[in-house]
Amino acid sequence: SICLGRLWNNYDKARWCGVRDTAHEKLYILLKDPMPEVRAAAVFALGTFISSVTERSEHANNIDQSVAMMLINTVSQDMCPLVRKELVVALQWMVLDFENSFLSVALQELRDGSQVVVATDVLSDIGLSTTSLRRSLNTSRDRIKTVTSNFLGVTEMDSPNASIDRLKRVSSSSSISSLGHNCGTLGNLPTLAFGSVYMKMWQGLATLDADPFPGVAHMSRSITDYIRDQVKESVTPKELNESKRSTSLSLPPSPSNRSGYLGDSPPSMMVGGSASDLHRLSGGTRSPHVVTLKTKRNMPNTISEDTNGDGSLVCTQFTDWSCKYFAQPMMTCSGEEDLESSYYYEREWRYLRNAAFRRDTREECRRLTSGRLENQLFTVKTAQAPSVVHFHPYETHLAFAGKDCFSVWDYISGTKLCSWRAERGTWSRAAPKITALDFINPHDLSLLLVGSEDGTVRVWSHYKTFGSNPKDPQLITAWQALPDPINSNTKSRHCIKSG
Repeated sequence: SICLGRLWNNYDKARWCGVRDTAHEKLYILLKDPMPEVRAAAVFALGTFISSVTERSEHANNIDQSVAMMLINTVSQDMCPLVRKELVVALQWMVLDFENSFLSVALQELRDGSQVVVATDVLSDIGLSTTSLRRSLNTSRDRIKTVTSNFLGVTEMDSPNASIDRLKRVSSSSSISSLGHNCGTLGNLPTLAFGSVYMKMWQGLATLDADPFPGVAHMSRSITDYIRDQVKESVTPKELNESKRSTSLSLPPSPSNRSGYLGDSPPSMMVGGSASDLHRLSGGTRSPHVVTLKTKRNMPNTISEDTNGDGSLVCTQFTDWSCKYFAQPMMTCSGEEDLESSYYYEREWRYLRNAAFRRDTREECRRLTSGRLENQLFTVKTAQAPSVVHFHPYETHLAFAGKDCFSVWDYISGTKLCSWRAERGTWSRAAPKITALDFINPHDLSLLLVGSEDGTVRVWSHYKTFGSNPKDPQLITAWQALPDPINSNTKSRHCIKSG
């Protein structure tokens, strides 16, 4: 897979040879291989397959879209962060090649998360209650298109004064393509139907933004923030100057995936006047959103600034590590096979110790019915009430978890081996509560498994530290074990459920 990816890299003719032989489809089976390195190599090859197109066509776009959706549906919930990192790198090429489409999706995301302000006299004029207005925004696309056309027609008939300029910048919820029309900052954005492939890919990236492994989340946010920053620098929600003096009400953001219309020039002042002025100028038609453009620096669509040398936003060292690994001699004896190595002696000592411990435990169980509990082994004060407590089966270690933290103690010596607490800003939302603790691989080199109420599982190593100062454990892997609780976009309150 790595060799095939190297061959396809920036080589369009090799890509089309692979298309004729359906080589990309033959790689799909490797996405479910039991070895994570094999899965990562397959994702890398498919990512270079997407990025190697030099001339875009409808056929090439359809192939790349199918490959991207296959990657999202297959490996977005992979347990190995190595594979998910390669997935983010592969998806970035879809974002860079179809930037305008993702700008449209991000623009609608920004609009859905903004406040909708509608004057009460507008509601009385058009005869809509709050409930019916919300229903019309969700279901009546034709009505909104009619409102938009009438609204734009009024702006053309009236005289070109300041009021008309303000009115032209009032957007409806009809179509994303008209949002940014005749605008030099965002250009012409394409129309996207609800549930389009670009929306699904954006939702997949938004899910990876909240990945439990920090490296994956950081890479994904680098891509989504690149798109969101362009939108935020071009379009900002406009506040009404006289909102306090006029009676208004707030509605939830419209879930419509169609955007409105923006004027061709940035405004020089805030919108003034009351709702009656808007009613007079628009001929009785109202827009539930008020959006304005802001002057920004030119953003190249070629993604050549502030990126890596090949024009990418993120990259990994997986292929370099693989080349280095395969360059190592394979005939040498590893530490596991060398009977004289310290690693072998340590494992043998642990095996004998565990066998003796099991014999002693069986003897203790026989005396348990006649004995009494008289000795207190360990007591400690904690900042939070422990919700989960777990003993190591072979070591004198006790792990307990609070709401958003866990600690490991040696209950014989009374020393803290390690502790970890969720930092502010680690998650985009409140830190999830820890609900499960367990020691995995306890007979050899133990790892600490931590489960949270949001369905994430994290595995920590090096929780045993020798010395007076306890250190933070090392996170070696994390994944979303239960995808149902995932909330891809908490700001816009859109919940994605998979089953």
